[in-house]
Amino acid sequence: MRGTTSGLRAGRVAIALLLVLIVLESGLTRSAHSAFSGATANMSTFASAATFCTASPTAAFVTGFEAGTVPTGTGNWTLQTAGGTPAADSTVKRNGGYSLKIAKTTGLSYAGKTISSTAPVGVVRFALRFATLPGADVNQLAVLQTTGGNSPAIGYVSASQKLRLRLNGTNALAATPVVAGTWYVLDITADIASNPRTATWRLNGVDSGSVSSAETGAAFSDLRLGSGVNGDTFTANYDDAMVSLTASDYPIGDGKVTALRPNGQGTHAGATGVVVNEDDSNLGASTPARLADDPMTSTAAYVKQTSAGAAAYGELAFADTAESCVNGVQATVAVHASAASGTNNAKAQVVSGGTTTTVITNINGTSLKYATSAVTPASSWTPNAVNALVAQVGFATAVSTVPYWDALLLEVDTQA
Repeated sequence: MRGTTSGLRAGRVAIALLLVLIVLESGLTRSAHSAFSGATANMSTFASAATFCTASPTAAFVTGFEAGTVPTGTGNWTLQTAGGTPAADSTVKRNGGYSLKIAKTTGLSYAGKTISSTAPVGVVRFALRFATLPGADVNQLAVLQTTGGNSPAIGYVSASQKLRLRLNGTNALAATPVVAGTWYVLDITADIASNPRTATWRLNGVDSGSVSSAETGAAFSDLRLGSGVNGDTFTANYDDAMVSLTASDYPIGDGKVTALRPNGQGTHAGATGVVVNEDDSNLGASTPARLADDPMTSTAAYVKQTSAGAAAYGELAFADTAESCVNGVQATVAVHASAASGTNNAKAQVVSGGTTTTVITNINGTSLKYATSAVTPASSWTPNAVNALVAQVGFATAVSTVPYWDALLLEVDTQA
């Protein structure tokens, strides 16, 4: 009998493992199969793989507002400020060191990020928190802006204290009310390429319905956090935002954005006496701290290029990520120059293996400005791929306008 009992138990374990593998292979979950490598050899190994990474979305944009400011300029935000200036908030944040705060009165107040002018689908995830619940309905808290016609928007209904998705007068109301002082994660997807336009959303992972509009198709162009409606009044914080242009990425799911700043040197090329610190000293152990400003608002310390050298650059390494499942990476650089205008072709770029992402080309203007770009991985995003990233600054072909690199930042979106 003991032999029979042990045989039954072994059979049950084998069947359970087989069912798990069948579920994975059938596509009912996006869990990464690599987590199972060698894990089926024994139950103790299998049990240790308790958390699995889902398939990484294709990130078009990632931010947790970790620059400590709301940067405008190349690839960054366009601000509407008549109803209040969007600002980085270091007091209220969900993850990392900052969030975006919109304290809106009468007038427009939003931060708008251009994503594309041709994308038929937009997939967005962000977290939202009210300081206090609005005293009246809010038409817009966030908008998936289109190139024409009606745009899907998240709003608030004061009578029920619920968030809702709206498109051309049709509404999908959340199942439960929201509470002040609590973060909520919203997933939204919109397909607006043809008639009818449609949009679907989730609140904290719960399906909250769909809306549609019978009108000519357009494209998803911008993500707007805040409101373009004069009468809307509210105070809200936004954090952990991610945008994809791939329909199958919906829902992106809960996640967080953390900051990685320079903390080491890579391999410089032709930098001695050419790409140097602000005091004309050669790049060295003190250089990474010069470009690790938090917030990214200082011009006191920087790296500059004082002689032409199209192949000369300084290379900086970043702090390692402590996270396991990576969705995407965004790079931001703060720069200024010795003169208002000029052609120097100076660059900042991020290198992933043999793949290079250019963040800015040609630096001029005596005041601080910013550029940002989603980083392209050499293959796929893993913690090791993130930890191998380096930034390179230099490459100026002329220095009649001397380029200055003030700060570098990587924002890493990871699965919660």
